Amino acid sequence: MSTFSLSQTGTEINSAIGKVHNADSTPTQGSTNMVTSGGVYTAVNNVDVSALPITTEAQGIINQDNDDKVPTNAAVKDLVYRTAEKTVSLSRSGYTEGFYHGISSSGQLRMVDPSSSVSDGVTFSTTNYRTNVTIAQGTYYRLSITSRVNVRGADGSPAQTHQIRDGNTVLKQVTDSTDSYDFDSNEHSVDVYYRPSSVFYASSEKNYSFNTYWIVGDSAHAWLDYMSVSITVYYQRPIVIV
Repeated sequence: MSTFSLSQTGTEINSAIGKVHNADSTPTQGSTNMVTSGGVYTAVNNVDVSALPITTEAQGIINQDNDDKVPTNAAVKDLVYRTAEKTVSLSRSGYTEGFYHGISSSGQLRMVDPSSSVSDGVTFSTTNYRTNVTIAQGTYYRLSITSRVNVRGADGSPAQTHQIRDGNTVLKQVTDSTDSYDFDSNEHSVDVYYRPSSVFYASSEKNYSFNTYWIVGDSAHAWLDYMSVSITVYYQRPIVIV
């Protein structure tokens, strides 16, 4: 019969056997005990998906740029379906009838060329002060809006404020402290851009009402040069198995 020499003391051996014999039924942080196979199985199967380093369909692969997350099946399928794009735009001129064609107090800046159009799931309709956009349900899209405001007779203190709005919601705001009298014409222009990097999804029909709003600072006169609204639509293309 072979003889074995154990380096552990009796107390250490008893403790080790106890950790196996009295194994935990669930993994516990900081515990030195063994865990039953059933406990490990249950713990692994109950891991919440939100705790995993993944990118879901709702988050969108197109909005991610990292090497530490794995996309889900739904996220991959979603991206594959969106492999083409088209941009539709509507650009409108500002109202320039007569010398005092703008406004001298805070408010929306008037546009001309009212029109409407429908293309690739995007509908444009217009009023004198707003460019309305309706995006069809199920559409992935990006927004790009540019407004140029002309200002006459501003001395820069207090500053003018130029905004791109959706209805009454401010999307982008620029503070303008330019002194118009530094220019021969006593006029200057300010560009306002709203270009979010995110790709949006219209889970239901989406409606916008874009306008350019001016908040007067010192005594001045403002009018719109132009406002351009561009919508980039991402097409869904089915997967073909050959």
